[in-house]
Amino acid sequence: MGVSIDESARQASMSVNCPACGRGSSSADVTCCEHCGATVGSDAIAPTLRLAVDGERSLAEVSSVEPTDSTAPEEVEYRIGRYRLTKGLGKGTFGAVWQAHDESLDRVVAIKLPRSSMIGADRVEGFLAEARAVAKLNHPGIVRVIEVGKTSRGLFIVSEFVRGSDFRRYLDDHALSVADSVEFARQLSQALQHAHENGIVHRDLKPANVMIDEQRRLHVMDFGLAKRLSSDDTRTVDGLIMGTPAYMSPEQARGESRNVDARSDVYSIGVMLFEMATGGLPFRGRERRLLEQVIHEEPPSLRRLNAAIPADLENICLKCLAKDPASRYESAAALDADLQAFQEGREVSAKSLSRFEKTVRWCRRNPVVAGFLAATTLLTLTTIGSTGAYLVRERGYRREQQGTLDRLEELLEEKNDAIVTVEKERRRVLETLRIAEVDRDAAIASQRLASTAQQRSLKIALGTDLKRADDLFAAGRWHEARSLLDLPRSEGLTEVEDRSWARRYQSARLERLVSFGQSNSVRSGIRRIVHDRRNARLVMLGDDGRLLALPEGTIDSDPGPMRHDVLDFDLDATSGHLAAADRSGGVRLRAAGASEWRSIEISGSSEVTRVRLDPVKPRLAWSDSSGTFGVTSFDGATIRSPEAVPSPRDLCWNPDGTELAIVDADGRVRFWRPSDGEVLRKLDSIEQVLTLGWNAGGKQLLAACTNGLAMIDVASDALVEFDESLANGRQVVGLGEPGHYVIVLSDGRIRERSRSSPHGRLLDILPSGVTSVAWAEEGEALFVGGQRGEWAAVRLSPTARLEPTRLDQGAPVRRIAFDSTGTRVASAGWDGRVVIWDAVTRQPIRELHVFDSGKQAEQPLWSPDDRILAVSGTDGTIRFLEPNSGSEIGRTKEVVGGLWSIAWHSRLPRIASSSPDGVVRIWDTETFAEVRSLPQGYVVEQVDWHPTEDLLAMAKGDVGIIDPFANEYRSHLEGRSGLFFDCRFHPTEPWIAGAESNGFVKVWNYRERKVEGELRDFREPARGIAWTPNHESLAIAYGDGKIRIWHLPSKSVVLTLDNPHQSGAAASLWWLAFSPDGNELWASNHGGSILIYDLGEQPTDGRAPSASALPSSPHSTVGTTVDRAFEPNLTAGLQRHATKIARERVVGQSDR
Repeated sequence: MGVSIDESARQASMSVNCPACGRGSSSADVTCCEHCGATVGSDAIAPTLRLAVDGERSLAEVSSVEPTDSTAPEEVEYRIGRYRLTKGLGKGTFGAVWQAHDESLDRVVAIKLPRSSMIGADRVEGFLAEARAVAKLNHPGIVRVIEVGKTSRGLFIVSEFVRGSDFRRYLDDHALSVADSVEFARQLSQALQHAHENGIVHRDLKPANVMIDEQRRLHVMDFGLAKRLSSDDTRTVDGLIMGTPAYMSPEQARGESRNVDARSDVYSIGVMLFEMATGGLPFRGRERRLLEQVIHEEPPSLRRLNAAIPADLENICLKCLAKDPASRYESAAALDADLQAFQEGREVSAKSLSRFEKTVRWCRRNPVVAGFLAATTLLTLTTIGSTGAYLVRERGYRREQQGTLDRLEELLEEKNDAIVTVEKERRRVLETLRIAEVDRDAAIASQRLASTAQQRSLKIALGTDLKRADDLFAAGRWHEARSLLDLPRSEGLTEVEDRSWARRYQSARLERLVSFGQSNSVRSGIRRIVHDRRNARLVMLGDDGRLLALPEGTIDSDPGPMRHDVLDFDLDATSGHLAAADRSGGVRLRAAGASEWRSIEISGSSEVTRVRLDPVKPRLAWSDSSGTFGVTSFDGATIRSPEAVPSPRDLCWNPDGTELAIVDADGRVRFWRPSDGEVLRKLDSIEQVLTLGWNAGGKQLLAACTNGLAMIDVASDALVEFDESLANGRQVVGLGEPGHYVIVLSDGRIRERSRSSPHGRLLDILPSGVTSVAWAEEGEALFVGGQRGEWAAVRLSPTARLEPTRLDQGAPVRRIAFDSTGTRVASAGWDGRVVIWDAVTRQPIRELHVFDSGKQAEQPLWSPDDRILAVSGTDGTIRFLEPNSGSEIGRTKEVVGGLWSIAWHSRLPRIASSSPDGVVRIWDTETFAEVRSLPQGYVVEQVDWHPTEDLLAMAKGDVGIIDPFANEYRSHLEGRSGLFFDCRFHPTEPWIAGAESNGFVKVWNYRERKVEGELRDFREPARGIAWTPNHESLAIAYGDGKIRIWHLPSKSVVLTLDNPHQSGAAASLWWLAFSPDGNELWASNHGGSILIYDLGEQPTDGRAPSASALPSSPHSTVGTTVDRAFEPNLTAGLQRHATKIARERVVGQSDR
């Protein structure tokens, strides 16, 4: 099939591109490239073609196609074997290059199709053999030849496809720095060294034969193929010249093919280095003139062309361009070594030549001319006596010449004056640009300063809020603490806030105790709330008469009200029956699981205002607006009281359903036994009663009065306790244990009291105040309703508190260390043992008896790759262990007095140690030998390496910072106690934190030599410190067993963590370590245990967890759990539309 070509397009788009360097020429009839000197034949003229491909073509047809930039996007459809050609990429005298798709391996490749005229039939096998040898090259800097093949239609070469551009175009578009030029020259040297080692010399290295990818890595193309296939060969009288004149070596220019070796490629690298550094070629001109320059003339000085080029780089480049191959680098590897030395600031091997050496080299290259000059000099010396007369005759001529020279000097001065004027103008323009740039930089700096100030202000506000939230939590003002923790922050502080460990811990701690909800159906205050454990729901009545039941697991959904006309209701937690008095005056009953209400007729009564279900029998007690009250069974049988009680305030059954307690309008309590209809007695020991509650299985009666709270022993009607501080209580609920109850105060707060805590806790749970409470005895949870339809589930059990997990090691634990993955923790005990823990299951993986009895393990430390566990001990050695087997790899020599802390360098095989003898030692972790000893003259408690610099901090009488390799003392942090226990570098800032024995903690900027912050509020020894995961705060372990989180921007202690498991000296904490993911804080203590403070977060999928999936006690010992029947909803994050309802733990439990 043929190719149709638009003749008008052919005439309009004629251009000439050099086949060697790829640059275009300004004229269409040139025969020599004006850039590199290569021959440009008539076949290099490349008109822009639009190919109309019709059917499958032969290789000869395909190779004759001349793709250009305008045709590259066009898709074509023909194949060569398993390769489908898709785009034309370029064209040269050699042939065409196409982008193709390897359908067998599903990859993109490049295919070069040589012109049939370039390879005769007698050269095909030789070409294939050499190409296969090149295909064996495997280097990232070489475009790898994938396949070279021969078909009946012609040859083809398949190579890898490099995404990028050719280096010729890149050089034309970019001015390279010295550093970039050296780096690119090194890449070329390394690639060519690989080829030379495999016996292949490129012979035609130039920018057009190099690709640069998107990562700025160079790839050499056409390796070894140019020797046979280059179309720009030029013959001279001495032999066949092969290559591109501007880039070829002198031996190539002379046609000495037998003398071409790896040093010829070194010369070509030198030409490219010259071009990259100066922007131009060392020799330029027409072909013959260019060849003469390459053979005979020395290259110009690089520093004259670009004064910014260092002298060493100029010497390297000129050594590559030496005319004599023996004077060049002997290999590309030697050139790469010199370039690397230049990059690293070391001495290079290339030296500049003296004038004498340059003269000698010139004479060796030009022996005929040199001999002639020597003969001329000799002849001149012999005839010097006869030249006097001639000089006299020439004196007049010289005077004339001097006049000419004077005139030329005047012209030169005028030219210099013009140059000076232009230079002054140039400097003025540059100064104007410099001032503009300074103004711009000042504006940017001002903007950054304002942003930094805003960030600091936001961080200070965050710390203040966290401190306030911690105080509010301790005071029981939970809804206020929740509001502060849930306060939206600026977008600029979102990342810091989200990573704030103290904020996350406070949120988790609050969520362990309380979860909040809001009913959309009850829009007024919640008058009464009841927990239905049988049907796993929460039933509440609003002041607007709406009765609502929320099933367990509901968070966002609201099923809507069951009824809209209810005056009062009651629910039997055992049977699940629900009774309601509606505004029609009747009583409605709904059985457990039923969807319909049925009416219960109470004859002779007016409007029923209160109902209470018997906890034992299928009946209910009621009172109406006339003061009559009675008991009606579910089948309608009614027993009335013998006398009326006008406007009763409250009505309640005792727990066994035998007696009914009634509070009359005067606040007195009466007891009535429905079985005989007789009013048994009146309770005269109290008056002004507002509401009643039972406790201790009916043995205690709790009465909230207008003047206080009364606790009455039912058996004797004796007043056991009366608390005047709890006056005007809205509701009182017994919590099972004698003397343990909750009362809703008139101001909407809750007071919890017990015999173990007489003063109890004052809880401010809902912002609008609590109006009603319900007790879920099985789960020790309290449900509260508020004045605006909001409610909350509160966990009152001590096991609900977010307390640390305790791991018992059996001996005082000195220090602990996480591995880099956070899955393993090593702890060192004073009994010489090291325990490796699984950080996920918190179970011991392995116990290592590292030191003999009587010797203590001081500090475990993982190597940066986690393959070695180093342990220091009081026997004076560091043991290096294989953590999986526990076998010892090696140990350091013994130091008298023992070794305490150790620190592993993050990049070098070095480990530092402290000891009581006041000497800091640096050890080689491969040979275990001591490589440096740094006496300090004082006991050194702790050492810490900087995470990125070669700086070592030492906690002693002060905190010293040294460069141990240069033996330079950089800075020190002075203390007030004379002894620092711990020191830690900040991960990103030039700060060092130190903890003192008097409880002071200080953060020091060791570069600016100023204090960033100081904490002096506590007097217990500050033994251990650790930066929190967001690097904004310090966790500090004190000798009183408390951990305090100190927020540095606000200078506030925003969180205090207790040790609830131990007291006294056993509670003293030593060492702190955050897990790599930032969710856990591990602390070692003197009592032989490890305390783990975690965030207590649990995933949520939109539903509250069921009772069977509730978490175990947060402070259980490893290997044991505490089974609870109820846990509150502990979703990760504060859920405004959340509910947590108790589920019955034992399925199928029968009614009482």
